[in-house]
This record gives sequence, structure tokens and C-alpha cells, in this order.
Amino acid sequence: MQDHPFLVSIRSRIAYVLIWLFISLAWFFFEVATYRIRPGMALADSLFLNASFSLISIGLYYTVKFGTIEKNLLSVFLQHFAGMVVTITLWLLLCYLFVILIEQEGNSYQQFFRTTFSLRIAAGVFYYGIIVLLYYLIIYYQNFRETATREAELKALVRETELSVLRSQIKPHFLFNSLNSISSLTLTQPDAAREMIIKLSDFLRYSLGESERALVPLKAEIDFIRLYLDIEKVRFGDKLVAEWDIPEKCLESKLPNMILQPVYENAIKHGVYESQEVVLIRTVCRSDGNDLVLTIENNFDPESLPRKGKGMGLENIRKRMHLIYRRDDLLTVIRRNSVFSVELRVPQGDYH
Repeated sequence: MQDHPFLVSIRSRIAYVLIWLFISLAWFFFEVATYRIRPGMALADSLFLNASFSLISIGLYYTVKFGTIEKNLLSVFLQHFAGMVVTITLWLLLCYLFVILIEQEGNSYQQFFRTTFSLRIAAGVFYYGIIVLLYYLIIYYQNFRETATREAELKALVRETELSVLRSQIKPHFLFNSLNSISSLTLTQPDAAREMIIKLSDFLRYSLGESERALVPLKAEIDFIRLYLDIEKVRFGDKLVAEWDIPEKCLESKLPNMILQPVYENAIKHGVYESQEVVLIRTVCRSDGNDLVLTIENNFDPESLPRKGKGMGLENIRKRMHLIYRRDDLLTVIRRNSVFSVELRVPQGDYH
């Protein structure tokens, strides 16, 4: 009974009883006004007539739910026609037994029952049709909701899988570059190689710890980026300079974890690697309405910059931002003169 739509909760049970009480009241006034019978007899007849059908109709739900609705229309019609005949016959027998039990002198109730017999059959057909149709609508709605829920869960699973794949692309990509650098430093600068291994260990520990969190505060992400830049400074020394312009109010804003690292990796790859001069990576943060706006820019040598497009890292960010926020306007890349700039907009609040 727990899955019955009218018995699933106390509220639904009360509503079901009140509906049938209202029908009984309407039937009572109809009998008194149409047949001019005693109010006491009309009330007893109306209450038992509708109460008995309300109890029988509870079982009709399972007839509809477990019936052969997958068959053709004729089979469904014949199934319910037979069910309707059985239901109405049982109902009228119960009503007639009630008449016999409470009959008073003069057989007036039995006479009234016979007079209204065809009306009762018509009421039974109407009741049966309405209740069965209502059950079909309820079952259809329940199936629709279950299907929608399963589809939403499947989409969420696919979305999370895609995000996991995109996140997993970041760590190996950076790790391979770092290990190659450590390999080179072990012969020429063993102390620098040792320092880089320690920082790399801290970097990987953080990235593993945060990998399952969808959003992190900007402060945590910036601390992570500072650690990343410290690793790179072991290789590049004073050639790599970082500058930060991040107001205190921005630090608690939320953004996807490890979303910024590919931007800085891109700046190092196309800026520090290819330039003979000092490369400044400048980070500016501001609020724009409901968006957190991060601008990361770096200078580069236009003459030595290889023609390789914007690379996997920035495309990775674009895909992740689209999957999370369902927007395609959150990443802007600008190259002007000798400055490469990336603007990242991160919506705040409820974005689902």
C-alpha cells in the first residue's frame, strides 16, 4: 500500500477521504431534491454508496498498474470492460445488502433502491472511468518523473566523467614537464632538483586532495598557483616574476578546482620559455555583477613565439567551464603587441 498514490502519506489519505465526503454530500442533496426522500435515508444511502466505492477503487490502482497496458488498445478496453462489470456488480451487491440490513417498515428503501438502480449503474460506470483514467495519469506522471530523474542522473554522471577526464589531463601534462626538468637539473643543479622535488610533492598532494571537490575558494586556488610558480622558479629563477592584484573580498569567491593552472602553464610555455627577457605574469581580480573576473596576462617575445595556437590547456578550460556553467562566453583570449591576456569569468551563486 505504500506505493499507492492516495495512501502514500497522511495528507494524501485525508485528501482522498475529503473528496469522497464532498461527493457523498453532493449525492445526498441530489437525492433529496430529486426523489423527495427522507434526509436520514438519503444520507445513509449516499454515505454507504460512495464509501463502498471509494474502498473498492483503491484496489483498481493495482489493476491499472499491473495490467496489460503494453498490449493493443482493444485488449486494454476488454480488460477494463470486464473489470468494470465485476466492480459495479460487487458494488451494487454490497449496496443492496446494506439496504436489506437497515430497511425499515414499508420497504421504502428497497423501493427507492430499485427506482434508482439504473442511475446507480450509470454512476458506477462514471466512477470507474474517472478513477481508472486518473490512475493512468498518475502512473504516467510517475513514470515520466522517474525517466526524467534517471536521465538527469545519467547526464550528471556523463558530465562528471567528462570533467574528471579534463581534470586528469592537467596533472600528467604538468608532471611530465616537471620530471623532464628535474632530470636535467640533477646533473647541473642537484640542489635545485632536490628543492623542485619537494615542491612538486606538495603540489601533487594538494591536487590529489582537491580533485574530488567541484568548487574551491579563490584563496585556495591562488595558494595552489603560487606553489606551482615556485616550482617553475626553481628552473627559471629571476626570469619569472609574478604580480598579484587580488582584493580581499575576492578570496572567498568560488571557482572550479585547478581551473587556473593551465593558464599559468601556457604563460610559462609561450612566455618564459621563448623569451630572453624577464617575463611578468600579472593576475588581476575584480567583481562584475554576479561574476568573478580574473585577468592573467604576461609579456612575450613576438619574434620568438612559436605558431602553435592556444594549446590544449586553454581549450581544456573552455570545455570545463562550458560543462559546469553551460556558457561559452566565460573565457576570452587576447594577444596584442607583446602581451598575451586571458580573461576568465566565473559565475557566482546558483548556476545549475
